[in-house]
This record gives sequence, structure tokens and C-alpha cells, in this order.
Amino acid sequence: MSLASVVFYTEAHRITGTVFLRERLSEALNDPLTDYLELNDVRVSKLVDPSHASVAWPTTVIPKNEIVIATLDSDRHESEATRVDKVTRKEGQQIGCILGSIELYGTGHIRFTSSARDVLVNQLPSFFPLTDATLLFPATSDSRLDTNLALANRSAVRAFALL
Repeated sequence: MSLASVVFYTEAHRITGTVFLRERLSEALNDPLTDYLELNDVRVSKLVDPSHASVAWPTTVIPKNEIVIATLDSDRHESEATRVDKVTRKEGQQIGCILGSIELYGTGHIRFTSSARDVLVNQLPSFFPLTDATLLFPATSDSRLDTNLALANRSAVRAFALL
């Protein structure tokens, strides 16, 4: 079990905190046996109104279906070492998508390139990873974020493109 600093984006909020993980964040988000994640040492701020002060909560529970994008609050990738069980070769493909009011661009690691629809429907898990990602937010003081890893909620995708 490890403690990870995470940032969750919902339609309207940025929620930062720490979470205890038994596995990687992507596996916790894609676990079909749990619907919630518990965070500690939480800070909540609005995406659209930067003048609104953030609030601190000791702990909170977030339904996974409300998370639009998740990132690790770290400069390193969640899984820097190659996994032993990695047997399927995947290609890097530039992907762009809109999730709620957030635009997300990065490298998706997919098995084969076909139509954007086929990739979205047939290849991506519920929370799919984009590496070397850029998030663009609605007009705020911090309108751009570059991160090594962003996990996007497939059910929140409003537009999806292979670039």
C-alpha cells in the first residue's frame, strides 16, 4: 500500500489530496468493485472562478463517476519501470479530447490505429491514460497544466480525436 498525492478534476472543481493505493492509480480508478475513492488532506477549488478561495477538508469521498480527469501531483510517471506482465505491444498515438469544460491532449498508448470511434469504444478502459499530457481549462488564472500522466474518464468524453 502506498500514499499518493493526486489531483482530481470534476466538471467544476479541482480536488487535491492524498490517497492510499494498493495498486497504481489507474488500476484503482478502473476497479469495477469500488465506486468511490477516499482522499485525505483535501483542498477544493473552483475551476472557473479563480478569485473564489479554496477550502480545506480533512477527508472526503469522491464517486469515481464524478471524476473527469485524474493526475498524480508528481513529476514522475506512476509506473516508470516496464511491467513484467506487459505482453501486448502498443503504439503511441497523439490524442485530443474534450471532457466537460476541459481539453486534454497527450499520447495514448493503443494496440492499433483505426478510427477514433473504434479506439474510444473498443480499446480504452473506463479511465484511460495519456502520457506527456496537457490540460487546458476554461478561462482561469491557471489555464494550462502539463503533466506526465493524465487519466481520463471515458464516460466524460464529449469529443475524441486521433491527431
